[in-house]
Amino acid sequence: MVRRIGAGQCADSGFEPLVSQEVGDAVTGVALAAGGFGVCLVSTSATTLQFPGVVYLPMHDTPPGFFVDLSCIYRKGDQSPILAAFLETVAEYKRINASSIHRPPPDEHAS
Repeated sequence: MVRRIGAGQCADSGFEPLVSQEVGDAVTGVALAAGGFGVCLVSTSATTLQFPGVVYLPMHDTPPGFFVDLSCIYRKGDQSPILAAFLETVAEYKRINASSIHRPPPDEHAS
């Protein structure tokens, strides 16, 4: 979905992006952008990543219902009480908001 939105916004601006590589995480994407390998679309939370020469600009005119999937990554077996409380909060949010969490249709370009 992010690829379609990005391509749509590029088309609205009068150009077609040449996609040479796709990544599965923001850190890799931002690092590639920092290395001069193009641009990367990331969530607002990823803008805290500081790489030399990287500038973050907000996207405008995103369509209604636009969202970005986020992942929670942590060490297997981590016994941190803070982590446990965080994961419980995420699970509770999911339980409370299950009917309002929308999933996009499968991406026809996904492999």
